[in-house]
Amino acid sequence: MMSHLLKRAPLKGFEWHELLDWFDKVRTGLWLGMMMLGGEVPQPTPNFYIDQRIGLKDRCILVYRIGPEHRGLIMHGASDPCFFFRPSCFGITINDLIFVNVSSEFLLSARMGFPFPRTMEDTDDLTIVSDWDVFYRTKVPILRWPHYQPVLEVYQAVLADGILSESEKLAHSEYRALCNHDFIASRLMFVDQPRSLIHTIQRDLCVAIGNEEEIVEKDLPEKSYRHGVDYVKQVLEFREILMIDYAKTGRGAKSAELIHELRKFNRWAMAGMNNEERN
Repeated sequence: MMSHLLKRAPLKGFEWHELLDWFDKVRTGLWLGMMMLGGEVPQPTPNFYIDQRIGLKDRCILVYRIGPEHRGLIMHGASDPCFFFRPSCFGITINDLIFVNVSSEFLLSARMGFPFPRTMEDTDDLTIVSDWDVFYRTKVPILRWPHYQPVLEVYQAVLADGILSESEKLAHSEYRALCNHDFIASRLMFVDQPRSLIHTIQRDLCVAIGNEEEIVEKDLPEKSYRHGVDYVKQVLEFREILMIDYAKTGRGAKSAELIHELRKFNRWAMAGMNNEERN
């Protein structure tokens, strides 16, 4: 699949689904690996394996193309304290493509027309969600955070059944009732799985892509392209937003001092990228 993208060949919906799984696996694997190496860094205790964390949360990939002369593989934002603490966003440069990957609970659900909680609190090792709502329609942009226009963008919402225990599923009968709707059924990739069809933006509209349909790389005007440093910096900007949102939760409030220091580190890293040579 990666070789197809490097050659500007389109991928089908189910192939993007598999690539999102691969990014989940890489992101989680990097986190577990770095946790083993970063003994002196404050960090949570990993209590899961890679295969248990694939496809459980909303996720997206933004793809940017840079100069064709670039060759090699570089990871971005996956080896520092911010990633240790909240491994929800990272980037990879593979030759002349930069991939920005984000995954988090209900990151996209509201704007993709899926049920979402108005209230979400983290307490200890549990995420408590309540006050469910749903629009049953898509909204553009799907990802509301400021970002540069990508040549490819894919989004996938994931129903919460995958992250709720059996007792929680019974408690959230309201949520399950909201999921029992024709809009939701028509947007699922597979009937027996809680993942949506791949969605993308075409002509400023949110479009659901069938499993056998292809997504063609956008031919952007020259002025839309940026230096690779700007795309990499976007990874740091995204995780700044994630940390701000997390600080508002119950568990985030308990870690307020640590999050404050992590945000200082992240802003320092972004300032360094502002001064990086771009020629």
